[in-house]
Amino acid sequence: MKLKTLSAAALLSSLLLGSYSTPSFAEELEPVNDFRLEYPRRALQRGIEGYVEIKYSVDDEGKVVDVEILDSQPAKVFDKAATKAVTRLKYPKGSATSEIVKKIQFKLQ
Repeated sequence: MKLKTLSAAALLSSLLLGSYSTPSFAEELEPVNDFRLEYPRRALQRGIEGYVEIKYSVDDEGKVVDVEILDSQPAKVFDKAATKAVTRLKYPKGSATSEIVKKIQFKLQ
């Protein structure tokens, strides 16, 4: 099980979309679409930063399945945004794998 760190930052205080560099994924398994992370509005307004450690699998169709939050700080603040971003990822068909673990950082600039 390999742990990768991803980061996201708010573009402007009025926007919900995060600004971040392209995340680094396992060498053998690259998503075919961009990683899009939305910074939760309440966390943005309150200046809250944190992270979510998330685990998921990819099925034979390239869809993300079995998403599970392993840890998050502050608890539950960023869980929904991280789950939504990971669930949107698409992988090449036939690239089924299990137990991809990522640590997604939520940071304001």
